[in-house]
Amino acid sequence: MGKLCLHHVPVFEFQPSGISRIAVDEASGKVAVARIGDASSLIEIWNSVNEDHWFHEQTLLPMKSVEALLWCDGRLFSAGLHSDIVEHDLHTGGVKSSDSAMSGGAIWCMTLNKSQKLIAAGTEASSVMLFEIFEGVRFSRSFVKHEGRITSIAWHDPLNVIVTGGVDNVRVWSVNSGNPLQRILIAPQHKNKETIVWAVAAFGSGDQLTIVSGDSTGKTCFWEGPPEQYTSSKCLQSHQSDVRAIAVGRNGEAVYSSGVDPALVRFEMATVGPDGGGRQWVMAKVRKQHLNDVNTLACLKESVISAGLDCKIIINDFIRRKTITISPIPQKQLVHLARDARSLLVQYPMRLELWRLADTEETSEVNGTILNMSSPKKLLLKLTAKDDQILCSLVSRCGKWLVYADCHAVHLYSFAMDDVESGRADLLTPVPISEFPRESAFCFAFTQDSKHLVCALRSGCLWLVKLREPQSSASRRRILPQDEFGPVYLMSVSASGTYLAIAELLHGIHLFTMKKLKLVTTLPKASSQPAAISFHPQSDLLLVSYSDRKILEYDVSNRGATRWSNKFQSLQSDWSKCPNVVRRIFYCPVQPEIIFVQDDEYFVVIDKRTAMPHKPIRLFQRPLDSKDTPEKQRRAVKRLPFHISHNKYLIHLDFMKDDALVAVERLPANLVESLPPPFKQHKFGV
Repeated sequence: MGKLCLHHVPVFEFQPSGISRIAVDEASGKVAVARIGDASSLIEIWNSVNEDHWFHEQTLLPMKSVEALLWCDGRLFSAGLHSDIVEHDLHTGGVKSSDSAMSGGAIWCMTLNKSQKLIAAGTEASSVMLFEIFEGVRFSRSFVKHEGRITSIAWHDPLNVIVTGGVDNVRVWSVNSGNPLQRILIAPQHKNKETIVWAVAAFGSGDQLTIVSGDSTGKTCFWEGPPEQYTSSKCLQSHQSDVRAIAVGRNGEAVYSSGVDPALVRFEMATVGPDGGGRQWVMAKVRKQHLNDVNTLACLKESVISAGLDCKIIINDFIRRKTITISPIPQKQLVHLARDARSLLVQYPMRLELWRLADTEETSEVNGTILNMSSPKKLLLKLTAKDDQILCSLVSRCGKWLVYADCHAVHLYSFAMDDVESGRADLLTPVPISEFPRESAFCFAFTQDSKHLVCALRSGCLWLVKLREPQSSASRRRILPQDEFGPVYLMSVSASGTYLAIAELLHGIHLFTMKKLKLVTTLPKASSQPAAISFHPQSDLLLVSYSDRKILEYDVSNRGATRWSNKFQSLQSDWSKCPNVVRRIFYCPVQPEIIFVQDDEYFVVIDKRTAMPHKPIRLFQRPLDSKDTPEKQRRAVKRLPFHISHNKYLIHLDFMKDDALVAVERLPANLVESLPPPFKQHKFGV
């Protein structure tokens, strides 16, 4: 492959949102993540079935506030300052049902009983509210009120009691009577200053109950004993500031805590005393991985998940000594290239920006040469959403058409420039779509000739829109039954305009004809979800990368994998060791034998013409052509079908019309600069 001109485009000032809550459904491997937005909260649904490659399946429609999350038999519930408990529709992303806590006020915490028939919520109005779960959710009754809001809650089924944390106390409640059984006072650390119990947990078997509390003094306390006689067995100064989250491992063998002091502490039961007859909880291990406050902890199998204001999700397996960090960069596409117009569309929560890319007339034969710009980059358009958050967007290849979806509708615009060379925006015209429903969408796809638009709506329909001014028209609709198709999150149109490929969460990838939206075939379902798809620029080959990084090249005409795809399977074990999920995979437009693969840390060039290696190779152990690589191995590298380039964080990679490569990158240092100030800790000698 020859030399390429690479455009590094520093126009996307993306800032991820901090995480407030995490909830785990161990049966399905689904993880719900609530992020704190400027005006609303977003709930992301992640698939953790493949422990090494978490996949972001979808983002639900925004909520005003999310202070508590829980799963119940595959159903997701949330609550917040609006005093409602909401069940979310995991197919459309909207609200399925809800009920209010009446006079309870804001809901700060929730817990579930073992039979998954009742939800207990802790409220601002100092009461525990019970809700029944059936086809929807319904308020049942409330416990006796007391002073102070309830900030944390836990349910212990063997004794049928509920434990709550509040200001200066922990209470144990009888579920049957709704009355408190015991009040445990938390001694204040400073006079005239309240101690807030931010987190509680309850576990144990038989008549023995262990209560764990984390409070604003940085202490993690363990309370044990028979009913109504709980006493402090151990109170540890585990953190230098507030303990905001507690999680209990399987069978209660380990307890974890973290908070404003973001250290993750693991507690274990240890034998003490001269004869080893005593047992007590001790701080066993400490890990300092987060840069800022940790707001939530959750256990998944043998691992503990932590997340907070630094926007990262970190999964720690203390037994296998393994750590996985989920990048704060979204897996969904927020950047789109109008290839023929040399324009770049970037998506923010409340606005879209269209940029004209810089150009150069210089060339160089020396690798890595920085070329002088003949015309600088320029902002052509800034489109601000009126009220709702922007969920997805796309720009056509010619740059004339721009579409986005908010929470309620799809918005289509025609964009024109009276002077292309100067890049001055002349006209942005809203284009109505006749006979098109007013509802939100999951994703879009334009045809290569920019004459048609495909919309995947949240109601489960595919719409084919014929683009024209002053009014476009919806020419065809295809209903996707919910029992056969899940939410559609990826789409790609073949270069000939003959086929449409969609990826959905239930069965994987389907191929439709563009003319009538008729189902042609369904690709064999893989063990992982498709993460990226694209068609060949000259034929009907479909390229697929799955969330476990496996790659499939599918021949639509022959209805099967290509010979190269089958040969590549021999490298899958080494290729899949990289924990990053692929964000984009595509063919080089001028040399289709070259494949580009991009995740948030690497972009890899794969040459299909080069023979596969016979021996296993460590692809991501170090840069294959680095100076530290032995000379013998460097000579062998030249015979490999790979070229790997390290970047962080790489948000988008694509080709322009003149075959120049465009890379949009966001440096980790830029993300850290915009975070709130971290908790200050005194260091030895400073």
